[in-house]
Order: sequence, then C-alpha cells, then structure tokens
Amino acid sequence: MWDNKTQEEIELKIGYKFKNNDLLKRAFTHSSFGAKNYEKLEFLGDSILDFIISLILYKKDADEGRMSVVRTRIVSTNNLAKAIDNMDLVKYLIQGNSYKDVISNAIKADLCESIIAAIYLDCSENLGIVTNFVTKHIKYDYEFCLDFKTRLQEYVQKLGLDKVFYVTVLANNELITPKFISELYYKSMLICSADGRTKKDAEQNAAEKALNILKGE
Repeated sequence: MWDNKTQEEIELKIGYKFKNNDLLKRAFTHSSFGAKNYEKLEFLGDSILDFIISLILYKKDADEGRMSVVRTRIVSTNNLAKAIDNMDLVKYLIQGNSYKDVISNAIKADLCESIIAAIYLDCSENLGIVTNFVTKHIKYDYEFCLDFKTRLQEYVQKLGLDKVFYVTVLANNELITPKFISELYYKSMLICSADGRTKKDAEQNAAEKALNILKGE
C-alpha cells in the first residue's frame, strides 16, 4: 500500500525529498501494474547514470580503455541491484496481482535507474543533486570495478589451470530490456552461470561469481 508513510520512508533512505509525489510513485511502479510504470524513467535514468559516471571518471584523468571497463562495472546489473538492496527499497516496489516471479537483479537495477531519473526530473534537472545520490549509494571505486573476466583468467593461470570459456545466449529478445544468460565452463565442467542486460554484462557477472567460488568467498 502506497501512502505518505511509505513515501517518507523511501525519501529518508534515498536522501532526497520529492516535490512531485506522483513521480516518486511512478519510479517504483513495475510494468505488471499497468501502463503508468517506470519503464520510461528507467530509460532516461540509464543515460543519466552513464553520463554522471563518465564525468566522474573523466575528471580522474584515467586511461580511456580503463574508463570503459570501470564504467561497465559501475553501471552493471549486479552493482545497481546491490545499491537497491543496501537501501532496502525493493519492498516498496508496486507490482500487479498477476506478478509471481522473484524480484530479480535486473528489476532492481531498473528500479535504481528509474529513481535516478525521477530525482533528476523532480529537482529541475539539477545534475549536482543527482550526482550526490549516485556517489552516496552506488559503489564506484576502481578496485571494485576491475575487469572480472581478466581477473579470473589471471587467477586460473596462477593456479596452473587451462583457460575458462563462456557460452552466452540471449534468453528473451521480446522484453524491452533483453536478458542474456552466460554459462562459464572449465573444460567440459559447468562452474556457474549468471545473467545480465548485455552479453558483456552477463559474462562479467559469471566471472565474478566464479572468482568467489574458486576463492571460497
């Protein structure tokens, strides 16, 4: 149930008070609930987040190739989903009665992007306010954002093992935001699998999961 108490709780968690209450509610409305959902906000938020992170990395005067790798990890499904989990926001998601699936990381990432867009529109497109939200709630340090595929390959080589390989397929191309599934193999043995909104994202997520398995984390 969406009421003033719900909105106040969300605003406290995200650190921003909305002037347009309907905009915040829409940011939390899943497509299963009806036509007035967060999909357009998510589309806008994706671009805003890319720009903010690109600007942060540009100011750090990092190498262009390095910036691309780091940005990919920062805006990845898993990283945005972790931000939503840390703020404990998924419980406020408004869903249709017919929706029975578990809230996936992809949906959490969409929610994060829709919140970014909602804040941007509500604060009269003040990029500084949105940047404050991003830097406060979304993990973006360099060490975290290293290329997990490269790190995994270096780790297995250090152990004297052969290379790993990925089998990645488009799981559903009918969705507005397609989902890829990547299976990671060592020789003929399946180590793990992970999903993502792009092929690269799915493979990076699988590599991160494999690293955690190999290191016992």
